[in-house]
Amino acid sequence: MTSNEQRFNNYVTDAMAIYNRATEAKSSKNIIRLANKTLKTIEEAINLAPIIKAKEKIPYLNEFVTLSHALIAEAHYNNKDLKSAIESFTIAQKTNKNTLGNQETNIRECYILSKLMAIGVLQENWRIADKFAQKIYISAKKLENTVKSLLYLIKIKDVFIESKNLDFINKSYTEMIKICKKKEFLKENPKKVAEVFSDYAKYLNLVLKKQKTAINYYSKAVDIYEGLNLKKEALIITEKIEKIKKK
Repeated sequence: MTSNEQRFNNYVTDAMAIYNRATEAKSSKNIIRLANKTLKTIEEAINLAPIIKAKEKIPYLNEFVTLSHALIAEAHYNNKDLKSAIESFTIAQKTNKNTLGNQETNIRECYILSKLMAIGVLQENWRIADKFAQKIYISAKKLENTVKSLLYLIKIKDVFIESKNLDFINKSYTEMIKICKKKEFLKENPKKVAEVFSDYAKYLNLVLKKQKTAINYYSKAVDIYEGLNLKKEALIITEKIEKIKKK
């Protein structure tokens, strides 16, 4: 092993240790300080990578760059410094594109975008929130973890409702229903599926005025609730079905 290779390994090891300390730090000040220290240490490793012919390791190192910027952003967000939080989350999003391009990349992408969207919601800037929600829609569909994918789709659907983006409301519901109709997902998450079916039925009834389809999804929700012996929930949905039929 050459001296540069040893230095490279030391920088990577040190950066990991510093990053772990940053994740365990209690105060925002210490989180930011340690995360910045991680960035400086990782930068040294990245600069050495081409010299030791280890460019293929740079995407892996960029994961720590992304995570460190996200940590800094979270600290700023908790301090209510939204401008700095946006800046750091934006940097994190950019560096994440230069990582390994695997599922972890997609997970980080959804997380970072959801934070930027949340800031837009907090500021009641629905144009900005909608912009990030549309990006989450693309990334969430790439997630292999269908539970996480569904949770993101539910979040962005609510934003699209506020921004009155009918096209993406429909797209979000379509993806949600696709997930919920998967046998394995239904088996493992029946209550969540019933909630989604019920929510979709409400949208079909009140917004799209598709009463027949709404009844169909409400009925699916009732069947699931009854199968779970959740009689109260089943009764509430049954009453909604009866109200639609009386119209």
